Amino acid sequence: MDLLAELRLLQPLLAGELDLGLVTLLEGHPHLGPVFLAHYGKGPLASKLDSLAADHYHLFSLEVFPYGTVFFNENAHLGGPFAGHLAQLFAEVGLEAPSEPDHLGRLLSLVGFLVKENRKETLAEVLYLDLLSWYFPFVEAVKRLGHPFFNPVLDHLTSLLGSLRADVAPLKPEIPKPEIDPLALLEQEGTGFKQISEWLLAPAVCGVYLGRTEIKELGDQLEMPTGFGTRTMLLPQMFYTAVDYERLPELLAALEALFRSYLLSYQAQAPAWPFAFDYWISRTEIGLSLLERIKSGL
Repeated sequence: MDLLAELRLLQPLLAGELDLGLVTLLEGHPHLGPVFLAHYGKGPLASKLDSLAADHYHLFSLEVFPYGTVFFNENAHLGGPFAGHLAQLFAEVGLEAPSEPDHLGRLLSLVGFLVKENRKETLAEVLYLDLLSWYFPFVEAVKRLGHPFFNPVLDHLTSLLGSLRADVAPLKPEIPKPEIDPLALLEQEGTGFKQISEWLLAPAVCGVYLGRTEIKELGDQLEMPTGFGTRTMLLPQMFYTAVDYERLPELLAALEALFRSYLLSYQAQAPAWPFAFDYWISRTEIGLSLLERIKSGL
């Protein structure tokens, strides 16, 4: 397998740089081609391009944001020190820094450049410290949506990253713990469902990325209306609705089961990827402790 060629195929796909040429390459790919055609059909290239673009937008602009800062920032917002670090890194290796250097697609372009230039020391740093350090919680959240094409794409990318790491020395990322301590803040007077929702929605705080679809599925499971809007609107509203419907214990139990399923998945994958899951396992355990403490206080 030509790792560089495979990276050059996946980079524009995940970055959203979609065109007819990329569709043609995907159709002819020995591994991804069959699943691409099975999902998008055998119609005109332009029609398949439109469908691919719509799916990309839904997955990565509405559901799970493919930015490292979303996973590292304790408010789950874009931008900040990690993005600045990556912009500087692009410049240091002689590349123009993109406007969104922490985007998965942009990071793959940097990885591809380092592979091409055989800069193994820098490649190890980018791979372990800047990409794998948040990649798996992102992939876990996307794959739970069950997309018939992009799930195999991410499986293929994970396989490529596994091949790349075989050539470099492993490094342990030092991810700073958030200043927010949800277990301590929960005891403060005035803490409400809005603050609790913010903690649960921040992977850096509670280990898990909850997307809109997962939140809506919780509402369906409990037979409660979920309303409309972003995930930051849906989750607090669901807490208030659960109180109105006298179903708060059931909502907490459902959230606890969901977080536990993430934890079990992280733990199952961790042995194959040293250091990549340690932080996220510890934060998900904190998320579970938060939910258990809220439930015990009812």
